[in-house]
Amino acid sequence: VNPILMQDHEESLLKKLDRNGTLFIKNVELLDLETQNKLAQFIKYGIFTRVKSEHKISSDVRIICSVSQNPQVLMDQNKLSVLLYKELSETTLAMPSLLTMDEQELQDLISGK
Repeated sequence: VNPILMQDHEESLLKKLDRNGTLFIKNVELLDLETQNKLAQFIKYGIFTRVKSEHKISSDVRIICSVSQNPQVLMDQNKLSVLLYKELSETTLAMPSLLTMDEQELQDLISGK
């Protein structure tokens, strides 16, 4: 989380990407649940606080998250925050693994056909 929220005087990634950036978080379930809940609050309100600070900072960074398994299974295993899932489930995209796609279908996808 330090690269996202940063400590001390360094500008946070959420601030650097404000107004024009997209942050992709691969396997978001690997973040601890407290961090996932803070991420859910940021997605909902667009406001974050630096680590060990009460100062609120706003940002409108687009956030894209991926999970490695079915989200329901991850929540049952207590690896995915219910709050984060609720926020992320507002807009979702489910894709099969590219490894399971037919070669021609993959080429069509790449070329935009």
